Amino acid sequence: SKQFWVALARELVSRGILHEIKQGGTIGGRQVTWSVLGVSQKGHQLLRGREPLLVKATGDLKQAVKKKVAVIAPRFGVDSTPEDQTRSRLYAVLVRERLAISQAMSRPPYMICTEQTLLQMAQTRPTTKQNLTKVVGFNTVKISSYGDQFIGAIIRFCVDEQLETDLFITEQEGEKLSGVTLTAQNSYQMFKEGKTVEQVAQERGLAASTI
Repeated sequence: SKQFWVALARELVSRGILHEIKQGGTIGGRQVTWSVLGVSQKGHQLLRGREPLLVKATGDLKQAVKKKVAVIAPRFGVDSTPEDQTRSRLYAVLVRERLAISQAMSRPPYMICTEQTLLQMAQTRPTTKQNLTKVVGFNTVKISSYGDQFIGAIIRFCVDEQLETDLFITEQEGEKLSGVTLTAQNSYQMFKEGKTVEQVAQERGLAASTI
């Protein structure tokens, strides 16, 4: 991001690896000045490999971890679990909401959001705009334009069904669960809700030994 590169440049200037060079000239009959960055002697030594460069990832230098798209595959019939059935019902509600939004905006439904984004919302049930940003496929413009409509549909469904909402893991938990499969993350979330191994296994249609 722009913020990352600006922060990195400032860090290198503060360490004396880069330095600012004032330049000037005439543009359109006007005298103007500007600054450019040049490599210092210390910077040249670094480029020759004589010194290592270690920068602590803090502030804007700490790049945001890209969201991993956890693909949700619906299951039907005998393979479906109560969790799948609940998600499918909410998904159907969100499909209708997307259609209403697309018709009001005269846009095709896929331009509002994809089916996978709807499934992610049905899985995590976000009820705030902040949590809606955690759903893959939603950007600031989309959230500002019609995020409230999806949130309202989710809240109404969850109130009627008496369901927990905002089923997101924290940043610290996300680091611990990095690389863990979606099914394992779902089981972990249910444990957080206070359910036993047997309850998780029953609701997810899995053997207790696999939880």
